[in-house]
Amino acid sequence: MGKIEVKPPKLNWAGKDLEAIYSLLQKTTELGFLYKESIKAHIKENENRGTLWAAYIDGVLAGVATVGSRRIYPHLARHGEIAVVVKYRRQRIGTALYFIQVLQGILEGRRELEDTIIPQLSPWMCGGPTCSDGIGFLPSLEYTHYGTLPKRTGGFKDIQLWGKHTTEVQIFEDRIPKDCSFELDDTPKMRATYEKNMKNYEKREPRLVDEFSVLLQWVSDVATVNSKKEEKEKKPDDRKKGLIY
Repeated sequence: MGKIEVKPPKLNWAGKDLEAIYSLLQKTTELGFLYKESIKAHIKENENRGTLWAAYIDGVLAGVATVGSRRIYPHLARHGEIAVVVKYRRQRIGTALYFIQVLQGILEGRRELEDTIIPQLSPWMCGGPTCSDGIGFLPSLEYTHYGTLPKRTGGFKDIQLWGKHTTEVQIFEDRIPKDCSFELDDTPKMRATYEKNMKNYEKREPRLVDEFSVLLQWVSDVATVNSKKEEKEKKPDDRKKGLIY
């Protein structure tokens, strides 16, 4: 396998590169149908904080992952949709896409990771008697099964809740593919979320402040982090003389 790059797409990318992302997510049947505008919204939000990442092998799209929901809790990072091109599956592209979301969670100071799955549709995610592919993707990354909502979907399928602590990163270091690079943006909104979480941890669990301080340095060691400055407020356009408004 060649060099793997995982990075956040932007709407100013070439049209064919964006179309490849739309197509992969829309053709992954386990996800249901995803509207292109919904995928575009994720990519647009990358300007404010990471919400969608793409993995490439020697410049060819291999997989895409998104965050889940709208992150209403600042301490919690939710995994969302994930899609890997069929010929690249079982090569830990999914692990790399989950790993970059862990890095994102650390940059925002989020102490918990959460994932919800429908085991009847994706048995390889949870393992167990319905899975023929080993222990399952989430157990292999040391996620814990927190519980099951029986017959929760419109089609009477179960929904499982899985999670782990963001600070438990060693398993990812052991399992991400070799020759794999990661790129993230560190934006003003992300830094604000980080500071909000640190203030909360100082009051409730001070050890987390020290742990995240160490992890921040670790993220800069394992990934390229582009620090984005806050844009200055735009002034109203000067009105040109001689024109009527």
